[in-house]
This record gives sequence, structure tokens and C-alpha cells, in this order.
Amino acid sequence: MGKLVLIVVALAVVWSGWWLIASSGLDRRLTKTMASYKASGWQIGVEARERLGFPTMLHTRLTGVSIAPAPAQGSQTGLATSVAAPRIDISALPYWPSYATVSSPVMHFDLAAPGFQAAVKVNDVQADLRLRVGWNSELESLSLTSNEWEFTSPVTGKVGGRGIEVTAVQQDRQLPIYDVKATFDEVTPDAGIPGLLGLSQDWSQPLDIATADLTLTFDRPWGNDAPGTVRPQPRVIDLHRAELAWRSVAARASGTIAIAEDGVLTGTLSLEVDDWPTLLDMASNAGYLPADFRPQAEQMLKGLAQMSGKTTGLDLTISITDGQMAMGFIPLGQAPRIILR
Repeated sequence: MGKLVLIVVALAVVWSGWWLIASSGLDRRLTKTMASYKASGWQIGVEARERLGFPTMLHTRLTGVSIAPAPAQGSQTGLATSVAAPRIDISALPYWPSYATVSSPVMHFDLAAPGFQAAVKVNDVQADLRLRVGWNSELESLSLTSNEWEFTSPVTGKVGGRGIEVTAVQQDRQLPIYDVKATFDEVTPDAGIPGLLGLSQDWSQPLDIATADLTLTFDRPWGNDAPGTVRPQPRVIDLHRAELAWRSVAARASGTIAIAEDGVLTGTLSLEVDDWPTLLDMASNAGYLPADFRPQAEQMLKGLAQMSGKTTGLDLTISITDGQMAMGFIPLGQAPRIILR
């Protein structure tokens, strides 16, 4: 009996020592990541920091978290994101700390780009990260889920949903290529949107489908050096399929877009649209389509539909050359630049 007690005590001491070492390692990795962000100009605030979880989990809790890009970055080029959360929990198993979970009861994101402002609120968000063992801890896979969320912008008003599921999986070790799938559940437009678009209240129901399936190629893998001065930048977007369906209206897109170092896009998108007459009515009722241009737009869309062998459906090809979008001989203006800040 005495030997058994001695063995149990010895194992407890060894496990406690290992937990302390692993917990300290996770804490140091977090400190290093935060220092890297600060060194590249990010503004990071954390009101309190706790080390929890003994003896079964490695667990660091951050409270009063705020993250903002450097003022010089702002929204001058690319997309800038600020984050705020009352609490963020980071946990991992003691025997395999490279598999980590980041969660928060609520997170707020402020998005800014040239000519664009939006706010996102996400409840009960959780990200499961699998990092490869190595000096750079490359991202092997990510699985993100949430409950209710809201997206607010001057253009869309408040758009909400019941949940988000996003997965990103690295195709192969050391290759900066990630397969991404996203599903947005019960996406519901702002209550005033149907009225603005001249639709009946039947259109207040959630969207039927909101999904995306794509492959992203970056200039380098995502890893510990990602928070540096220059983050991994997307170089190719291979959109296998993105789909939105809202009652009779639906849109499906696919195509491949190359992204230059300055964020300029080149490529082709194929777009299928169902019930274009209703979309035309929406644009006209909302004031996006001048009344005197309505007849010409309707005739043009009828012609395009007939070329596809359809009546209320469209098969369109949008080409992007050096950042300029066009549909056949019809110019559509400049495509947004894609640069991650």
C-alpha cells in the first residue's frame, strides 16, 4: 500500500511539473505573438490575464481585450480589422499543446476599407486550431463555429444569422494552399430591406442557402510569423462554388482570380442568376437603377437570358483584367484590391 501511494505521489509530481512546463510554454507563445503584433504597430489592450486549467487543461483567460491596427494603416489600403471582446479563453491539452481552442462569449469586429465601413458581432464563437509541430507552428487546419451573429453596414443595414461554420485545411505540409468551406445558417436581412426593395413581407424570411467552397493560395503558409509587418497575402482564389438563394432569387458563382502583389485582380468569374426580373425590380425600387435606364437594362438582360436559352435566368461571365471588370463589351468598373492588413 505504501509503494502504491509513493507511485501515485510520484506521478502527481511528474504530471504537475509537466503541466507547469506546458502551461508556461503556451503562455510564452501567447506573449511572443502579442509582442510581434505590437512590434508591427498593432494596438493591443488586455485588462487581465489568468492561467487556469490545472491539472487537466492548459488554459489562459484574457479579459477586456481590444486589438486595433496601427493608425497609419487605418483603411487607406486593403482591409483593416479591429477586435474587441470582454473575454477570450485559450485552451489546449497538456500532452499536445499544438491543438488549441480559442473561444469567446461575444466578439465585436470593426471592418474598414476605402469607401467601406461595417461592424460584426458574433456570439459564442469558437475556433479549433491544429498547428504543425515546428519552429513556425504552421496552421494545419482551423474549424470555426458560432451562434447568432450580426453584420451591419450603411448599404445592407443589419443582417443577422443563427450560426456560422467555417473550415480551412492546409492541403500539404509547407504548401501555402488551404481548402476553405463556409456555411451561414438562417441569414436574415434587415427588417426594412423588403420594404426598401418593394417586396412583400414574405421576403422577411431567412435566406435558403448561403455557402462557399474555395481554395486559397497565399504567398507563404500561416504560422507564428503571420502577425509580422506583412501578413501572408492571398495570391490565387479558386472559387469552386458560392451560392446564395432567397426565395425565387438565387446566384451561383465560380471561377479563378489571381492577385498581384499590389492587390490588383485578374481572372474570370462565371455567374448564374435565377429570377433576374425580381432582382431588377429590387435595384429599381431601392434607387440603384435610374428610372430612365430601366427599359434599356431590361432589354439587355432579356437578350442575355435568351443567349443562355433561358427566360428568367442568366449565365454570365465577368472578366477582370488588371483590376478592371467587364461583362463582354460592357465595362463594370474597377474591382476592389485585396490586401490583408
